Amino acid sequence: MKKFVMAVVFLLLLIRTGEAKTLILSGIPDIQTKSSVEESIRIEVDSAKKKDLRVVIIKDGDQYYWETRDHKKLIRSVQGSFILFIDPLGGGYVKVIPLGGKVIYMEHLSQGLETFTYWGAAEHFEP
Repeated sequence: MKKFVMAVVFLLLLIRTGEAKTLILSGIPDIQTKSSVEESIRIEVDSAKKKDLRVVIIKDGDQYYWETRDHKKLIRSVQGSFILFIDPLGGGYVKVIPLGGKVIYMEHLSQGLETFTYWGAAEHFEP
């Protein structure tokens, strides 16, 4: 019985109370561009690859995370009608805007001197 009580206490200490993860953005891209010094390529993402390229941003407590990009911390910023989620380490950003009854996003990634940009519609967005 003592071991059971100790296990319950240990598990309760692991649970963070009052802080729930909230889904902020989930979106599927329609267009991808790849750019380097040599070339830029525009690709219409086929339906088989769309789910693998999904963007997901969550909020845990007061902090935002780019869940689909190695759980990177993000800074949220509002610029006019745009809501930006920015990687402070320079890895990229996600720009979101409500437009004509839909929510459109642009996810921009930087890896060395190459960039990858995805455009799509949000399935879910909590401003």
